[in-house]
Amino acid sequence: QAVKCSNITAELDSDAVCLNSRWMAPSFLDLFDSLHANAGSGSAIDPDAIQRGLESLGQVRAACENDDERRGGPPGGSWRGAGVKVAGDPEIVDKNNRYYHYLGPALLVNLDGRGMVRSLEFVGVWGGKQNANYISEVWHYDVRTQKYKYRDLWNMQGVPAHGCKDQASTPSPSAYWGNSWRSQGDAEFIAGDPLWKSERGENEKPPQDFLSKFKANSETFFINLEDGTFARGPPCGMLKEVIQNPSRFLKPLIMSCSKSPDIWMKEAAAAITESKQHDPKRGKVAMPIKNEQAAQVAQLVFGLAACVRLPQMVPAEEPPTVTSPMASTTGPAPSEDPWVSSDPWSKPVVVSSLSAPMASEDPWSTSDPWSASLPSAL
Repeated sequence: QAVKCSNITAELDSDAVCLNSRWMAPSFLDLFDSLHANAGSGSAIDPDAIQRGLESLGQVRAACENDDERRGGPPGGSWRGAGVKVAGDPEIVDKNNRYYHYLGPALLVNLDGRGMVRSLEFVGVWGGKQNANYISEVWHYDVRTQKYKYRDLWNMQGVPAHGCKDQASTPSPSAYWGNSWRSQGDAEFIAGDPLWKSERGENEKPPQDFLSKFKANSETFFINLEDGTFARGPPCGMLKEVIQNPSRFLKPLIMSCSKSPDIWMKEAAAAITESKQHDPKRGKVAMPIKNEQAAQVAQLVFGLAACVRLPQMVPAEEPPTVTSPMASTTGPAPSEDPWVSSDPWSKPVVVSSLSAPMASEDPWSTSDPWSASLPSAL
């Protein structure tokens, strides 16, 4: 029996070696630890470290362009088959039918497998309970081109994975779209699909009354376009400042992160897929805890920065122009930000370990690709 036990022990040890040799995707908490490693050290900004970080982000951008050329198109295209969809009532559903039912408008952060943010999608809702139950329209912001596209989702309700409880609502769902709130065989809305044509003019942007419906506590979802999965993100208010001015967070993040940005970003994209392991049960997706939210904020900063042309890649006489996706052409002047006037945030979101230094301490402030073109009020 001693020999037999010895053989079993040897087999278990062998299995453990095999498991350890496989790459395990870090969780968002692991990624936060990577950011927290050097945060708050009090060390001065290192221009060389910043430059290496910016070059790493530029390498991510170049690699993503090569990926698109190799696969024949961008990730998330409807031509690639099933991805993450948003259906009426409203609900987000991944390619494996994992779902989460929510209320109100939602912001979708669409990333590729390398962690670069390809697009932001503002999905509006209307009808049903509290006028927040059915997807109605989407404004798709392409980060690279800095252009918006608009699509009416009225006839793209799709088929949610959970049962509808609003059949007795007043007025009935049929008052909004036919005899049933379910899909009538129409196309479904696939998150991050860049191939459809806008139903509005080329330079149109969301009007203020649309953006004003995205409140500080509105839902956000981080979507891995490469494998068709999603993770629930922080409340929308936490991402607002990052979307409007990523440069405020970029350089402190580079200094704080113990890994090269390209490696950290790829691990963060994989963490979206792994987040499903923490679901309490089918259809229930927990709100990420504080440290996980901090990692997702960093994921958005790096993902946006990688998608723009960085300072060292642009001639000095031709500074890049980046427009805030929150700017509105049909709304008020920049000094009257519809987000601020309609939904004043009680306090600015600050992640202490990732906060930026004063501008006077930042040698990169003059070459920042974001700050020059953003409206001052944003």
